[in-house]
Amino acid sequence: MAQTKMTNQEQSLRVDTAAGFRWLQRWEMHDLAAGSLVTRLPENKDWMFSHTQGVYFHEICASDLFKVGFDLEPLDGSMHRTNHAAINPAKWIFEARPDVNAVVHVHPHAVVAVSALKCGILPITPPSFFFQSGVAWVDAEFHFGDEYCKQMVEALGDGKILMIRNHA
Repeated sequence: MAQTKMTNQEQSLRVDTAAGFRWLQRWEMHDLAAGSLVTRLPENKDWMFSHTQGVYFHEICASDLFKVGFDLEPLDGSMHRTNHAAINPAKWIFEARPDVNAVVHVHPHAVVAVSALKCGILPITPPSFFFQSGVAWVDAEFHFGDEYCKQMVEALGDGKILMIRNHA
């Protein structure tokens, strides 16, 4: 299969996305191979970068990322194991929010613990004050089908953080 030339913007996004995975690993915002970082170029409505399901965050390199169309199929004709729980919500968010170019789905211990609390994030320490507005909540559903992703987008609205209750 013929390779198409990659633009400088695409190469830069690849490198930044791979660095994002390393940063998430460094700050223990990973759960072994679970979770994801899906990115796109600003205003891009054709594809997004994803990673092969089951790869640890610290193993991901720029060359490991691949383009996935908004039909959720890899664009390079390969048989990459796509992570449906990563790319379907990202697709819905990207389509609804032209201002968003990265969707992070992580399971750090503190987030998992807070997701299980009925009260959510309590304003009891200065860092928690940051999370008192702009945080949306949705009940967990583990299939990440279209109806659930639509519900996620509606809950997120113009916020920056979506917490999934009891999602571990």
